[in-house]
Amino acid sequence: MNEKQYAAFLQNIRQIRTKKDIRQHTVARRIGVTPTAYCRMENGQSQITVASLFLIAEALKVSPHELLIQ
Repeated sequence: MNEKQYAAFLQNIRQIRTKKDIRQHTVARRIGVTPTAYCRMENGQSQITVASLFLIAEALKVSPHELLIQ
């Protein structure tokens, strides 16, 4: 995944989260990280691992594939 694709991926996560009216701290709690750590993931300041991708998808009640597509 190149930088542009990764930015689109992060934007997609943010859009899905906001459409579902879920706050960042709620996702953080659901995936077992601090709100700061989750914020850094969503803002691209730290990489999202494959394991985190699956946890975020579960927290948002979507498939991992939905997070990856635009």
